[in-house]
Amino acid sequence: MANLLWGQVYYKNDFVGVLRQEPGKRMSFTYDTSYLNAEQPAIAYTLSLRPEPFISQSGLPPFFDNLVAEGLTGRSTDTPSWHTAGVSL
Repeated sequence: MANLLWGQVYYKNDFVGVLRQEPGKRMSFTYDTSYLNAEQPAIAYTLSLRPEPFISQSGLPPFFDNLVAEGLTGRSTDTPSWHTAGVSL
């Protein structure tokens, strides 16, 4: 079984949620429960506050596409390492 990548997402130094690689080319973003309970703002108009994951069928959700470094998306020849890098907005 392949190792699926994941990364923590931060907005203004607050932990917001997790961006995950799913089987196939799918990606998901899920808000953390503590962020939702704190009544913080959504990080994007296209990512409204909800506990259910946002699923992208082919690659990163559009909001994240230009925010993540090239090496973290697997487009580079280097081994991706989302779990250590995270994504800060």
